[in-house]
Order: sequence, then C-alpha cells, then structure tokens
Amino acid sequence: MTDVLQSSAVWLAQQRDASTAQSIVYRRGAQSIGMSATFGQSLLKLTDGHGGVKIERTERDLIVTAATLNFGAGPVQPQRGDLADWINPAGQTLRYEVMAPPNEPEYRADPWGVSLRIHLKFKAVL
Repeated sequence: MTDVLQSSAVWLAQQRDASTAQSIVYRRGAQSIGMSATFGQSLLKLTDGHGGVKIERTERDLIVTAATLNFGAGPVQPQRGDLADWINPAGQTLRYEVMAPPNEPEYRADPWGVSLRIHLKFKAVL
C-alpha cells in the first residue's frame, strides 16, 4: 500500500517547483548544476548554553526537491560551503553560501526526504 503522506509530499514538491520556484546555480567546488528552488526563511530557537533561548531568523533558505541536488553520481546532501547563485529581477547575480547558525544543521529534510530546506547566508553580489 502506498504511503498517502509520502505521495502527497511528492505532489506538493512538484506543485512548488512548477509554480513558485526560480532558477539558481548550485555549486560545490568546481561542480555546478542548474536547478529550481523556492526561497524562504526559517525561525530557529537557539539556546545560549546558560538556560536562555533566543529566536534567530535565517537570512535565506532554499527549498528544493532533494533528487535535483545531483552532480551526476546521484543525489547529494547540502554541505557547509556550497554556493547558490541567483539572478535577481534587477539582473544582479547574488551569491549565497550554505551556512547555518551555530549548533544547527545546514539543512532540514521532510520525513520522506522528498524536499530539503537549505539554510543560506548572503556572500556577495557578483
């Protein structure tokens, strides 16, 4: 029997890519791939190690279909230091680096691994 929630996650990723995604170039070292991504932000609850808690907003998130993050040898997971280039409506290429706040992962995946939410930090205008 097919998992209805997993099938729904696949359908939702397809709809997201078809209706809200923008083109980016994802880079790791000398390798690069063009892919579709939707932009977002996350609120993260961070502890300071002394019982205090603060809320921090990620600068930018990329939401992608996990299978598209593939340099040719099969899907890979995002890594700190990977880059994402996006051409904004003004024609500028903005570069972001995969980077999360301290003690947080660089990305999060849905329970079925269909979609990834990758945390980014602005790096430069190229």
